[in-house]
Amino acid sequence: MLRAHRGPQGAGRGHTWTTPDRTSPGKPHDFLLHETNTQLRQLGRTGQDIDGKDVQKALGELERAGRRPPGNPRGRAQWVAHHIAGMPLPALLGGAIGFEAELLPRVTLRPGITGDDFQIIAKDGTFKVVLDNNAAYKAKDGTFYKSEDNLLGAGKEVAEWTHWPILEIVTAPIAVLPGEERARRSAGAVFAAVESALSRLRHSPQGTPIEEIFPKDRFTYTNDAEDALLMPDPTIDGIRPELYMHYTVGMPLESGVSFLEYVRDNEWHPIRKRRLSDGIRFSGEMISLYHGTRYAPPTADLLDERDVSMLRFFLATVYTQVTAAFPGGPQDPEMIKNRTPVALRTNLAAWRAALPPPVQDFLRDRAAEIRAELLRTAGVERPGLTGDALKVRLDDESDATIGDYLDNALLPDPGQIIDQYQALGVRTRFTGLDTAQGKLRTPLVLLEIRSSHRRARTLNDVKATFTDFKQLATQSYESARTMRDAVHNDPQRIEHRRRLARELSTSTDPAVSDTLRALEVVDDDAAPILTTSEVQAILTELGEYIRDPAANAESLAKALRKVADGIGPVHPVPDTYGPVEETQRILWGVSGWLRHLNDPDLLKFVNGILRTDRTLGWTGDNVDANAVHEAGRKVLVQNTPLPKNRAEWANAIAHQIAHGSAPPRMRGGRPAFRKDGQTPTHEVNPAGSSRSPHPSTNSHVVTADLATSGIVPPQHGAGTPTEHTAGSGPGVHDSFVTDDNGLTWKFSSLSDGRFCVEVAEVCRKFT
Repeated sequence: MLRAHRGPQGAGRGHTWTTPDRTSPGKPHDFLLHETNTQLRQLGRTGQDIDGKDVQKALGELERAGRRPPGNPRGRAQWVAHHIAGMPLPALLGGAIGFEAELLPRVTLRPGITGDDFQIIAKDGTFKVVLDNNAAYKAKDGTFYKSEDNLLGAGKEVAEWTHWPILEIVTAPIAVLPGEERARRSAGAVFAAVESALSRLRHSPQGTPIEEIFPKDRFTYTNDAEDALLMPDPTIDGIRPELYMHYTVGMPLESGVSFLEYVRDNEWHPIRKRRLSDGIRFSGEMISLYHGTRYAPPTADLLDERDVSMLRFFLATVYTQVTAAFPGGPQDPEMIKNRTPVALRTNLAAWRAALPPPVQDFLRDRAAEIRAELLRTAGVERPGLTGDALKVRLDDESDATIGDYLDNALLPDPGQIIDQYQALGVRTRFTGLDTAQGKLRTPLVLLEIRSSHRRARTLNDVKATFTDFKQLATQSYESARTMRDAVHNDPQRIEHRRRLARELSTSTDPAVSDTLRALEVVDDDAAPILTTSEVQAILTELGEYIRDPAANAESLAKALRKVADGIGPVHPVPDTYGPVEETQRILWGVSGWLRHLNDPDLLKFVNGILRTDRTLGWTGDNVDANAVHEAGRKVLVQNTPLPKNRAEWANAIAHQIAHGSAPPRMRGGRPAFRKDGQTPTHEVNPAGSSRSPHPSTNSHVVTADLATSGIVPPQHGAGTPTEHTAGSGPGVHDSFVTDDNGLTWKFSSLSDGRFCVEVAEVCRKFT
């Protein structure tokens, strides 16, 4: 049987070595036995104390019943005592938002003390202090490094891998949602209490007794916490942040995808970001399976009925948890829970049981297909991944596999209930949803944010992050309440959005299909180039366009151009073609085609190029608007890459008509037209600008709006002069000439004897 590895002993902050009593079978820890008897007496039990065999038996019964006790010894003893007494198991408190702050001081305990029962609890209920760990590679010169590579890269020699206990502040759940005010502490009270403790800690000398930081008149101590001393924490990699943060945020079941997108956009680790991106995409693809209709992935946001939204959030999160449990690769963090940006604190089985019956039925009936698609999606990141990955054991404590864990999400009666501690090593976990003791209108699942905003120098940094999370939690909660309203779930509204998603997904209009393709472009971390708000704005415009293309083409064109201009340089460097440039060029091209679709001047441009560009070999008559329209559609489909403006479109369409294909190069450089009317030559500005340097010969200098257009201007003095104006610069004079095609050209005579020439209409419309 294969087994998943949790990393080296003591690896990283938060490793589980501080809870050696985590194993269910086996000899109970002395504190666990003592605390269980204490809890039994508090429950009213009299008579002789129980012994270790009684505790061991109770733990085994709980395990077989799928009720895995909490990871901390006190909570574990509480569960064992309630089970032995035949009383309902206590509910663990949740919380819309809370945070854990790992502090710098190294903790020195009294001789003989293990720290298993280390807790300092604020009497006002704002926070508690527990032990966590820090670990690092120590060099022979006494410096510390997080990784062996960092140490060796600094030219040092490894002395040892070491770890030591540190303090961690764990706040009480903070009230941020309507209904929580009476059940939870306010943000002001929690932050004031934490700031007071940090202030004392900041000014404490080496070897400070812990009671000076957490005075006994304001805090209660367990035995292991008493008389501890605080020593400076070693600097690791030259970095000494004051706080190392994890946040827990409660999200309603209906509207958590937007929160996952926020976490993804703020994630710094490429593997974690990739997995969350893949999870969101995977959940969107499962909507097609749920509805039995193939939808283009970008249209998933249109399908916002309550059951679909709940399914997307659930499966996106499930994907991140399961893929984190797979055996780690060379770039994966050691700790399993650090391989995902969000570590679920709520059991998967409890979350599944709260989903609507149609969603539960879908998960059960299509379980095999969901498993296969999850493995296929994960296999893109991990080439060679097969179904054997689901046979890997989760830990050394049972025969449960990753496949068994996935079954907790898919099946109503899995072989065993697997909690988040067993799956990912999440010690504080919950067997049910958070309802703030029944005061919330919609229940919450709890997500621990493992790495986003993880470093903070001051508590003000924490407050800023808290404010962001509070806004997201509040918006998601209100959105969830809206999804429960009859108006949101009106059958006509839902059918309208489904129909629109189907029409967009199956449209043969290249403006629609190319735009949807642009919405799917992702970066190297599989994250989309466009933001959620940008995608939603474009989908809204596409909905109007597909309803009446002629009336709404201009509006869609403007929207696409605005988005394209906003995501990168308006004039990309030639020969660059990354994900951003690809998205820009698609959107620019569609926008340009829509803007010029019914432009009468485009027809003049095309015929002018066909007649004057000798390389095309065109000998036919002038083409009509229908021919231009059809050729333009073919250019849009071929996308090699798409033109950006009228002149480029005219050139591409003329090539399409004459040669059956658009020109192979549609970006960078521009023609330098010669006075003798010969075929223009192209010059490219090495700096990447679409404006070329002045030619060294006595030639015309054209503007960027004619770049690659192939249009040859009339000779200066030919045609019909229309007006003459004095230029604004010394030695510059403008004259305007209308050629045989009806195009008006502007000639500017420069002081060095050359002419600057451009089409006047283009100049007025594009500059």
